[in-house]
Amino acid sequence: MTLRLLEIFLAVCRTLSMTRAAEMLGMTQPAVSRAIYDLECYYGTALFERIGRKLYLTEAGNTLREHASSILSELEDVKDTLREDTMPSVCRIGATVMVADILLKDLCLYLHQEIPEVQLNMSVYNASTIEDMLRHNECDLALTDRIDDPVFFYEPLMRQTLSFYVSNQRYPYDTITIDALKKQQLILRENGSGSSMAIMPFLKEAGFPIPAIWRCSENELLHSLAVAGLGFSFLPDAYVKTHKETSLHKVDVESKSFERTIYLVRLNQKYLTRNLRTCAEKIKSFCQIHA
Repeated sequence: MTLRLLEIFLAVCRTLSMTRAAEMLGMTQPAVSRAIYDLECYYGTALFERIGRKLYLTEAGNTLREHASSILSELEDVKDTLREDTMPSVCRIGATVMVADILLKDLCLYLHQEIPEVQLNMSVYNASTIEDMLRHNECDLALTDRIDDPVFFYEPLMRQTLSFYVSNQRYPYDTITIDALKKQQLILRENGSGSSMAIMPFLKEAGFPIPAIWRCSENELLHSLAVAGLGFSFLPDAYVKTHKETSLHKVDVESKSFERTIYLVRLNQKYLTRNLRTCAEKIKSFCQIHA
């Protein structure tokens, strides 16, 4: 069993496709299939279930994925440690779309001013993708609003409130009952986003009709659809304030309040170089200033 076999295995875990994993790794599909077969022979158990044309991780496969990710991440950390004083320093930061919309521009300017010697590599995706990047050591630190896995170490940075926003033309009032809201078109972020996680418990408890919910992957689109009068968009208050859109107003739903916490996240076993530690501290300082 070699490290290369583990790298191939993790690529198949990510894509759930021998063909796509082969393309990602620059290999042939038979070579990837052979590597998975060798691993299954080595451990004496099936790592994937093959149902039709789709692959599914078995329980044993999930266990190996966790250990393989940890092993390869630790090896990357050793490399980073040995190169810390001889290689250009890079800090790979992942951020959710919400964090990017509200904080990222000012945060990047702040970090460039405070630690110009550190090169920033930024990635912006939804919370699920950012968590996956952390697990696979594709980013060092993350700013996210959804945490549900004990493999992560996280520190709360700041709290954000969210509300429903609607155009003055579609609904001119500042309050609405839950029953009245059920008759409206809701426009929410996609499943897996922090915004969706913040509102779905309320909607499920209220029995909101799921077909009446639209899903969008960007706050900008939610904002535009609300301005166009197409429904009630659920948005971070800080995001709406930065746009200063006078045709929208916030609507209170029976005095319900919605909020989420932004966290600074890394893997529990992630080794932080000196510059990564400095970057983390500067991020925390920035959020204290802007809380």
